Amino acid sequence: MDIMTWLCYETGLFVYSETVPFENGHEATIRWGIWHIADHSRHHFANIVFMKKLNEREVLHRDHT
Repeated sequence: MDIMTWLCYETGLFVYSETVPFENGHEATIRWGIWHIADHSRHHFANIVFMKKLNEREVLHRDHT
């Protein structure tokens, strides 16, 4: 493993494991925060895809009636 890979790996483990203040006086790790943001983004993306499909169905239905 080269020095840059090692440094990123070591720094990442240290930084991502740090805790930071979270809402209502709780604490969370930076790793959890990144996961939570990504998970929330996936949720919104799934809703957008669903709404687009509903809209396409509505447009198709309207065009055939």
